[in-house]
Amino acid sequence: MKKTGCIVAAFILALFCVIPVSASEFKREVLESIVYIEEDIVVDGQFVGAARGTGFFVGTTGSDPQYLVTNYHVIEDFVAVGGGQADNQSRLLVAFEQNDIEEAYVVEYDEKMDLALLRLAKPTAKRKALKIETSFDVGDQVFAVGFPGLSDELISAVSSYSIDDASVTDGAINRLITESGTGRRLIQMNASIYGGNSGGPLVNAAGNVIGINTMGAEGMNYAVSIEEVIPFLERNHVIYDHAEETSGNTGRIAIAAAGVVIAAIVGVFVLKKKKSSAASHNQPAQRLRPLIYSTLPEHGRRKIDVGEQPVRLGRDASACQLVFRDDTPGVSRCHCQISWDAGKKEFVLTDLKSSYGTFLGNGQRLTVGTAYYIRPGDSFYLGERANEVRTELEQV
Repeated sequence: MKKTGCIVAAFILALFCVIPVSASEFKREVLESIVYIEEDIVVDGQFVGAARGTGFFVGTTGSDPQYLVTNYHVIEDFVAVGGGQADNQSRLLVAFEQNDIEEAYVVEYDEKMDLALLRLAKPTAKRKALKIETSFDVGDQVFAVGFPGLSDELISAVSSYSIDDASVTDGAINRLITESGTGRRLIQMNASIYGGNSGGPLVNAAGNVIGINTMGAEGMNYAVSIEEVIPFLERNHVIYDHAEETSGNTGRIAIAAAGVVIAAIVGVFVLKKKKSSAASHNQPAQRLRPLIYSTLPEHGRRKIDVGEQPVRLGRDASACQLVFRDDTPGVSRCHCQISWDAGKKEFVLTDLKSSYGTFLGNGQRLTVGTAYYIRPGDSFYLGERANEVRTELEQV
């Protein structure tokens, strides 16, 4: 065996010996993001009942959160009686502790998706925001978090509404489903959920939220994918943290990591060989051609060269090089621009005061007028994910 092959083989063996394949434990800090939600319903001045559920905060790391996510059916009675109007006495309440309660307000809801976005009057230091992760697959370990005992009043020992009263059940993702009719994306799992879990987070082994616990029947438990929440946040300009892709079983991560390292090692030897060969034959360096192209059918994957002069994207054909139809949802007249930094060999993306925002592929919204560097092969989108644009670097 050649020396190179021996080195790679030895490294593979060492790598698999040192990386364990095991289940992960629940990240207890997740509990610092959840709250107990109660809707107190008043009709004609008379209190007629209350319903309960769970919610969790979203936002950015290190900042006090103000916005929280739950299921629509947790607040549907409040909505049905006209809650939120000046002349209505019904209230949505968020409990941090038994005697520490604040009123919450409805920002947006979708009955078909069974989702609701709420906010407090001001940010709170009593809870932390969960990171959102959209990378998950069948077999991934998950944890369902919420307040089922409080909601169903099955546990007489419960004495407060604090995070210490929350319930955590674990399991795995059994199936990923797109629901007929609504088109909403659902996660089927064997982590048990009950009444009161509704609206609580389904988190992965890294402690990042991937779904909203929604319903369970006859051993089948479902969460709405966190992907359905992102449009709510973006429409309402809620800044949130999008986690790196860390989900999945440890074993799968180990194998992927091994593959990356092996590829890197092999790549080094191949690169050295190519450099040596190129030097020996005195071959000229290849020229790089930075490009962008839209994934929308209307553009037919037509590629546009990007140079030092910015390429503008938007609906105005007189000012933009990549032009979208006038009826394209989420796209402004002059939405954003992109240029090429030959020194850094990266693209430079800037939002031009668009109405609906420009977003990186991971869902991060760009600050207006601020230049963001993105690498060849990365993507971004205008307003909505359907308006995706990809970057590419060709050798010519």
